[in-house]
Amino acid sequence: MRRPIAAALLSVLALALPACGGSSSSSGPACPPAAASRTAVNGAVTVCAYDIRFDVKKIEATAGPVAITLINKGAIAHNLTIKAEDFVLSVPSRNKVATGTVTLKPGTYEYVCTISGHAQAGMKGQIVVS
Repeated sequence: MRRPIAAALLSVLALALPACGGSSSSSGPACPPAAASRTAVNGAVTVCAYDIRFDVKKIEATAGPVAITLINKGAIAHNLTIKAEDFVLSVPSRNKVATGTVTLKPGTYEYVCTISGHAQAGMKGQIVVS
């Protein structure tokens, strides 16, 4: 009688254990919740790229160095380009991450994905620096 119960318990455990353990490595780096606006904290901000959109349209920052992290959550390559500052972060595939720092003066800067057709489809936003 004990063997069938033990076998049943082992079967249940074998099925249940893969479901435990938190996030899998295929989910990649975490993105902040999507928002219309996001504020750089301590001079740093994270932007996630999806097919075909950024997860934020307006970033607020203070003048000076701003560290931008771009995470690709889409199936195709993306970039974040601030043309006025000759700044480009590129992420070639899903779950790839790029980080760079740009020094910004007060003003408004447009950022876009320059992959063909992406900005025209709405993959753009603004950084407002005070």
